[in-house]
Amino acid sequence: MSFLRTGSGRLRLGWRLLLFLLLTVLGATGFSLLVPGGLPLASIPLLAGSVLAGWALLGMEGRGPGALGFYLGPGVARESLLGLALGVVVAAGVVLGLVAAGVLRWIPDTGGLMDYVREGGRSFWLFTIPAAAEEAFMRGYLLQALAGAWGGLQALLLTSLLFSLLHLGNPNT
Repeated sequence: MSFLRTGSGRLRLGWRLLLFLLLTVLGATGFSLLVPGGLPLASIPLLAGSVLAGWALLGMEGRGPGALGFYLGPGVARESLLGLALGVVVAAGVVLGLVAAGVLRWIPDTGGLMDYVREGGRSFWLFTIPAAAEEAFMRGYLLQALAGAWGGLQALLLTSLLFSLLHLGNPNT
């Protein structure tokens, strides 16, 4: 059965990716029956389906769930805050780049500091679960499997391209 497995007996990349997608869809469908709709909770099924499918496939490969980046341990709070800070810095860099290119401009408003803090908290709540779901789907098992087969840079480029294509329908993309 060489079309299913490599010479070492490992399931071929294409089959592993197909199995990941199938398990993710099945898991997400099951979880969607339990989770109410509307942002941000509507993204929990994709998050759960992707993580569980990734864990299952990693288990088949003899690897632990920590390979997906979703682990609990002593340094998780510090690493999460560091990741959040890095994300804010990257996003700010993108915004500043858009301003410098003349694509984006600031418009004065009447909001105060607490308005910005409140809106920042609201945005954090609305986007955290969907962002985690997208990352689990695109940068979890999919990235790990592609990196193992083709190398990290190629895997990162392909998943970035796929991620971009999935967001083409977003407003003002």
